[in-house]
Amino acid sequence: MKTKQFVLCMLFFVTLWQCKKEAPPTVSISALPATVDYGTTSTVTWSSTNASSCTLDGKVVATSGSLTTPSLTKNTTFNITASGGGGSANSSAIVNVNPQKFTVEAVSDTNGVIPPSGRIEVVSGSSLSFTMTPKFGFA
Repeated sequence: MKTKQFVLCMLFFVTLWQCKKEAPPTVSISALPATVDYGTTSTVTWSSTNASSCTLDGKVVATSGSLTTPSLTKNTTFNITASGGGGSANSSAIVNVNPQKFTVEAVSDTNGVIPPSGRIEVVSGSSLSFTMTPKFGFA
């Protein structure tokens, strides 16, 4: 019996796939004005990079934009989260609210005095005392 020898050559192709890691998102937020009077509004503006979605205080918003706040009656923090293939990022902006103010006007006629007199501004939560003093003979 005759044997034959064969040489077997094999060729392999290797394809390398490289996975590119996505850049992490960034997000920034600001409020202008940052301090408002009681009962007024501010404008909150945000922008992001490498983000596919954003949430502002838990509500879905565009990846950049702005909004006018409702009337503010207390210091308020606005929180934004940007998400994308590279993870997530957070930022916040605070709007400080000046206390509510009231104007009290103390007026007396010529038969007495009320110090302090005139128009006086009083901050909510504070107190102001008036002393009413009638002229002699009107007590």
